Amino acid sequence: MDEEPVFAFAKSFILNESSIGSEYSIDSITFTVAHIQDPVVQFASARGLTMMKPLWKSWFVDVNSLITFHYVDFVNAKTLARRYSSQLAIDAYLSGAEDYVDIVALSARQVLGATSFSGTADNPILFLKEISSNGNFQTIDVIFPSFPFFLYTNPRWLAYLLEPLIEHMLSGQYPNTYAMHDLGTHFPNATGHPDGRDEYMPVEECGNIIIMGLAVVNSLRYQLKSETPAPWHPDGIDVKGKPSEIGLFPLTGLQTSNGIDKIDTTWERDPNAVGKARKWVERSYTLWKQWTGYLVDFSLEPANQRKPNI
Repeated sequence: MDEEPVFAFAKSFILNESSIGSEYSIDSITFTVAHIQDPVVQFASARGLTMMKPLWKSWFVDVNSLITFHYVDFVNAKTLARRYSSQLAIDAYLSGAEDYVDIVALSARQVLGATSFSGTADNPILFLKEISSNGNFQTIDVIFPSFPFFLYTNPRWLAYLLEPLIEHMLSGQYPNTYAMHDLGTHFPNATGHPDGRDEYMPVEECGNIIIMGLAVVNSLRYQLKSETPAPWHPDGIDVKGKPSEIGLFPLTGLQTSNGIDKIDTTWERDPNAVGKARKWVERSYTLWKQWTGYLVDFSLEPANQRKPNI
């Protein structure tokens, strides 16, 4: 059917027992399957309803350039992914047991698979779709169980994830004094709830977003004592350019190491990290104070609310 195309690819492998142990005994092929979202979502931002473009457009002029880079860069991506997976397995085992390693490995991929990077290199943003229910968009109580992944992998991503919620509520498009449940009933429509009739879970949502906000601030304030980068991060960083001051957490000034380029800067080494943490809180302090006040008033004896997702 024209509307449901099917593609078939085949590769013949030469299996020669006499070559086992030689350099010709290993054969492989790489397939690239691309799912392009452009625009990524429509977002009720502070400037109004905005069609958000994908983040990759900050570096690539068209889809073909993106796919070509992805294909050629596969070896580098595989190297970094292997380092990440190996360290994740070690840390998961130390935190639990062998079964926990498998759970964490699967969860990390599931969480990342539900996210879409958008915005620009100067002001990146990250959107998340529920994948286990009705497709709610940027749901706080769904971000909350996934935020350990972001905090572990790159706390900057957690800031990107909270930004759409903060910007939308700070702009006055949500009428309630508590934190909203989600940014839109169904992905990819982040059109908010101007009538204030989102799912009613205010105590949980206020508590969740305050905990996550504190995690972002603490991650900025935390300074590594060792100069050794994360095990999955390339060694011998050669910084090219300086980060832009356009946004608090830009993705400009990317790094190159051992021939692998477009590497994000290490979060903990920003000399102005504490200052950025203060600016991040101050910009939306009215919301943090508002949500905290709601918890003070209603946490001990909350009104009838939906049961938390556990």
